[in-house]
Amino acid sequence: MNTAQKIKALRKELHRNPELSGQESATAQRIINFARQYHPSRIISPVGGNGLAIVYEFSGKGPCIMIRCELDALPIEEANAFEHRSVVKGISHKCGHDGHMAIVAGLMSRIEEQSFTKGKIVLL
Repeated sequence: MNTAQKIKALRKELHRNPELSGQESATAQRIINFARQYHPSRIISPVGGNGLAIVYEFSGKGPCIMIRCELDALPIEEANAFEHRSVVKGISHKCGHDGHMAIVAGLMSRIEEQSFTKGKIVLL
């Protein structure tokens, strides 16, 4: 599976398995499992509840860049009929957080492809 396929699969998995704010423990674990294949320097979890930080640290001193996204879904019944619709009654990703999370997760492969020598990148 290529990187784009992995990101699309993650987004659909997140969409199928939404969790409300403060209850996103399985979502956080899915992101941790996805992140491990891209060899971050460290993963900090939990952060402020069920949040997490995927950290890439490079050898030289330099700026720190942080990119943030959300994990939670909304208490709204999924009305769509597509294959990756929510399997959780009364909860769905109507806010786009599954897409935002997939975009940020996709940065992990791009970071790994680069030859950064200084600074830090934190995906929160």
